[in-house]
Amino acid sequence: MTAYLLLTAYSLRHVHVAYLLSQGVDIYAISQRLGHKDISTTTKDYAPLIKEMKAKLESHVEDLLDGLNSDSDAQIMHKSNQK
Repeated sequence: MTAYLLLTAYSLRHVHVAYLLSQGVDIYAISQRLGHKDISTTTKDYAPLIKEMKAKLESHVEDLLDGLNSDSDAQIMHKSNQK
């Protein structure tokens, strides 16, 4: 049995926007690329994707800060053990 993937122009457009967002492309640039007259159209149409990307960004920042804190703690412990 052969499975077929049906990609409409709209779904291809949506995948394209998802890819651009995942690569960190500015939402204003995406809005212009899509031909939207107003950026609010883009942010409204792709709000779920934008929220998902924002959540991932926040998670990455938390991980980064946790890593910095643990590195600082390790350095402090190392210095106190040298005294």
